[in-house]
Amino acid sequence: MGKVKSLIKNEYVFAVVNKFYMVIIGLLHSILLARYLGADLKGEVSFIQNIVATGSVILTLGIHQAYPYFRKRNDPNKYKNVFMNSIITIYLFYTLVSVFISLVFCNNITVIISACIMPVFSYSIVSGYVMLVELPNKRNLAISVIGTIEVMCLILLWFFAEKSLFWGIFAITLVEVLKSVYFTIALKIKLSVKQVSFRHIKELGVYGFFPMIALLMATLNYRIDIMMLKSFATITSAQIGIYSIGITISEKSLLISDAVKEILLSKLAKDKGGEEVAFVMRVCFPVSLIAAMIICLIGKPFMDIMYGSEYSGAYAVTLINMIGTVFMVFFKMISQYNIVNKKQIVNIIMLSISVILNVICNLIFVPLFEINGAALGSTIGYLVCAVVFLIYFSKKSGISIKDLVFIKKDDLYRIKRISKTKSKQSGGEK
Repeated sequence: MGKVKSLIKNEYVFAVVNKFYMVIIGLLHSILLARYLGADLKGEVSFIQNIVATGSVILTLGIHQAYPYFRKRNDPNKYKNVFMNSIITIYLFYTLVSVFISLVFCNNITVIISACIMPVFSYSIVSGYVMLVELPNKRNLAISVIGTIEVMCLILLWFFAEKSLFWGIFAITLVEVLKSVYFTIALKIKLSVKQVSFRHIKELGVYGFFPMIALLMATLNYRIDIMMLKSFATITSAQIGIYSIGITISEKSLLISDAVKEILLSKLAKDKGGEEVAFVMRVCFPVSLIAAMIICLIGKPFMDIMYGSEYSGAYAVTLINMIGTVFMVFFKMISQYNIVNKKQIVNIIMLSISVILNVICNLIFVPLFEINGAALGSTIGYLVCAVVFLIYFSKKSGISIKDLVFIKKDDLYRIKRISKTKSKQSGGEK
């Protein structure tokens, strides 16, 4: 029992366990939403969701990624309050702007919906990032609970509501609203106008500009394909809905790396270095490969049973996209290292190469192979992105590419020591 408790206290272990649970919840949500809306409406909701996700990155101004840097320079306990008061002020302003935009573009439903929910999605990103640095285990536990609530609400919609675009948007927005509220409360922010400094907001914006561009490039790298599909006359909303399911399933191969990446950020903000990044990549890459193989083996019958024949084309998209997705482990880890070490421009340059290549490949392959062509274009972009980041980090850290990719015997010993090391620590996250 003591070993179990010590493992749970370990941030990496807890994050991975939590991520497994969130994958189950995420799949349930994906299945219920896809079945409830149908492929056509699912495509419409996915398009708006991608517009909002991209716009939300721009609204953050990258200021959340400035938090670890300024936290190091100030008293962490006091600075958290100063930072969050500035953030809340910014998002109150954004809310007023969104109301104005909705009134001006009152005849465009896509613009109205996007403008109204974008500030919520964006604030969720920023407050969640601060929560990740300060209280990673509480943040991960909260996401699990909120995800469960979201699935329960979707079940209620299934039984009691007619399918519509409104309820589809509600289903994807609810979780962001709940996260925003909980993170703000859990961080125990003392609201104070006196702590709002426009000079400091400007400093955050200046620091965060390049991280924001880098994050925008990363978001486009994942989402540009769905936004481009909408522009092709030969692609229907139903096909976009099918494509979005295929992409969602393929991304489940990164469940371990996504969990560990979040904790890695917290550790890098607390003075861990390149060796920690290398260790995490060596461990996560083979695990992601195994996860990808499992998805490939059981994906077809799983999709047929759970999503239904309406989404049968999603499996081919998953197989094609999976090839590049598993290699994004390296991008995810190295980009976090660059952000904390103020190398944001490096991220932008390397991600721009991937995004441009992704766009070019989509323009070539979508007319030939439709949604499978979009998956192929994304895969090529992902592979190039991973290789470029690996080469850069290898030269920067002096660690060979072999030692960044392949797991070592010492890594296995370190994993075994996790519980013993943690059990000797007197404290733990409360």
